[in-house]
Amino acid sequence: MPDQQIRKIMTANDPADVAQMALIECVRQVADNGKQTNKLLEGMQAELRDVRERVIRIEATEFKTELGQAKREIDRLRTEAKGERDALAVRVTALESKENQRAGVRIAFDAIVKYGPVLVVVLAGAFIVMVATGRLTL
Repeated sequence: MPDQQIRKIMTANDPADVAQMALIECVRQVADNGKQTNKLLEGMQAELRDVRERVIRIEATEFKTELGQAKREIDRLRTEAKGERDALAVRVTALESKENQRAGVRIAFDAIVKYGPVLVVVLAGAFIVMVATGRLTL
């Protein structure tokens, strides 16, 4: 009799018990599959984090490379601009010097035109006075 009770516990004879045991087994399998899926997803998340970190490192490296290239380009442009600025400064200085010479000649010419007749009259008067006083002989 105890042997029969153990068999009754171990095997279900009633269709309702069989259905219940089948449902329990299905739920266990679904739970096991859920656990396996969860473990798989956790592994994928870890791999995804690793991939994301690698992509970030790659992008950072590319950014550093691009930044270095940009700095070199800026330095080159600054050097070119400095050279052009120095060349322009030399040209401006030369032009200012020529303009100052022209202004000096113009001022001298204007002074001769303005004061020339007076100077000629004064010199002629001094010449006449010197000839008249005998200090200068012709």
